[in-house]
Amino acid sequence: MGLKSGDQREHEDTCMLSFLLQTSLIGFRLLPIFVVTPIASMQRVPITVRILITLAIAMTLSKSYSADHQALLNGYALVFAFGGELLIGISLAFSFHAATAAMQTLGQLIDLQIGFSAGSVFDPNTEQTISPTGELLTLMLLVSLVSFNVHHDLLIGFAKFLTILPPGSAVIWSENWLLILGSQFTLGFIIVSPIILTLWFTDITLAFISKSLPQAQVYFVGLPVKVMIGILVLAWFSNQAAEPLYRLLQASLNSWAMMFVP
Repeated sequence: MGLKSGDQREHEDTCMLSFLLQTSLIGFRLLPIFVVTPIASMQRVPITVRILITLAIAMTLSKSYSADHQALLNGYALVFAFGGELLIGISLAFSFHAATAAMQTLGQLIDLQIGFSAGSVFDPNTEQTISPTGELLTLMLLVSLVSFNVHHDLLIGFAKFLTILPPGSAVIWSENWLLILGSQFTLGFIIVSPIILTLWFTDITLAFISKSLPQAQVYFVGLPVKVMIGILVLAWFSNQAAEPLYRLLQASLNSWAMMFVP
């Protein structure tokens, strides 16, 4: 009877060790998404809250997924496993950060065209200079992520990805993942192209006026016009951008399939 109790205790210890190891591996895969370089405005969330969210998600996914990690408990295998999971998490987060970077970069371009670049401010939370339109586009991207339940799709896709690529398994990166950055910036430029083209045609019109009337101070006269047109186009874009931004986020999620060799 005592032997049976000892076997049960040993089995429980093994299950607990496997659960903790699996939770840690999943947590390291989630680390770049929520803690190290979090998506969009998650950077403003305190680090303690981000860590707790990561642990909660990792424990939830670990309970619904069973695997044997006895081979990782010896030598350098565990170190390589944690390092591999961290690299996988960086790769998964890269597509969403590419979408955010595209919106911020294109927002800076729009600010340069309108004249809002002088209103850039330094954000101590992100330690970056934020342009007004870039911040607006980033917040719109975050609103689209929540409004269309892309955060649910993110967690569902991450859970399905665990079945395809279990924690601690070896992985081979595909060369196609290098195309993600270019595709995200291309799609982002297509989304904001009405604003850029409208401001570009405004600059051409003001250039013709300046050439026709050299004595007129076109810069001081045209600057308020450009600001007014820019605000109107941004207002129109804000009403129409939900669906295109949702497609940009879906493209980020769908790009996970092309990152790794099956």
